[in-house]
Amino acid sequence: MIHALLELDFRLFELINGSWHHPWLGWLFPWWREKLTWVPFYLLLAGFSAVKFRLKALGFILALILSVGLADTVSSKFLKPAVHRLRPCN
Repeated sequence: MIHALLELDFRLFELINGSWHHPWLGWLFPWWREKLTWVPFYLLLAGFSAVKFRLKALGFILALILSVGLADTVSSKFLKPAVHRLRPCN
């Protein structure tokens, strides 16, 4: 069973990074995953929430920061070391 799952994983990896490759996505996705690319969007979202929802927005923004920070910490400190696989970009 595990052998079939690993084979399926390998074939899917080959499809995504080989056959399904598109030239303009090659320059888009490295830019897309950069942290600083999204800062203007997050600031705009926080500003819109503050204007639209006033004091309620503070709780929403704090909960969002806490949940994103927690998810990032769990994935980078626990899941990535447990899986032992490099990302396709590496």
